[in-house]
Parts: sequence; C-alpha cells; structure tokens
Amino acid sequence: METTFIKQKPMVLPKVKHNFLYHAEIMYETKDGFDYKSAVGNTLRSLLNDIDIRLKQLANRNPKIIQVLYKPQRKSINITAKVLAMRKMKPYYSSN
Repeated sequence: METTFIKQKPMVLPKVKHNFLYHAEIMYETKDGFDYKSAVGNTLRSLLNDIDIRLKQLANRNPKIIQVLYKPQRKSINITAKVLAMRKMKPYYSSN
C-alpha cells in the first residue's frame, strides 16, 4: 500500500485586536468542549502577571498555555517555550 502526502499550506492567523507587544493564548475546558482566553502585556513581566491572573480565573477548568507570541501584529516570534520556562521561576518576576 502506497502512502501519499498532501502538501498543506501554512495556517494564516488573523491579526490580534490590540497593540500590546506580547500575546498569549490559553485553552480551557467548557461544558461543550474548549475555548480560549488571551493574556497580554507590553513587557514580559506584565505578560507573565496577566497569565497568572488568567490561570487563577480558570483554575477549575484545566487551563493550558497554547501559544505565546512577541509582536503579534507583525512577523511574530513564538516565545512559548521561553515563557513556560520563566513561569517556573515565578518569585523572580512576580511581586506577589
């Protein structure tokens, strides 16, 4: 049996509707499936704090950070791995 591969086009993401430098997408469970909530910030510290707020709001809905972008309005840079690593060092970026 021969396997054929279908060439896929890269997914085109719509522009986000804000002018913040950082944008994070958080997926969480709903009654019927999944939904998304965003966290934003102009500095990495403010983004991390906003992510913490969103994750606390959604704590009982199994939230998960899906993607974090730097300069989402332009040619964005995926910084998800960096943000996930920095969240492990919470005392260093949070005043709480």
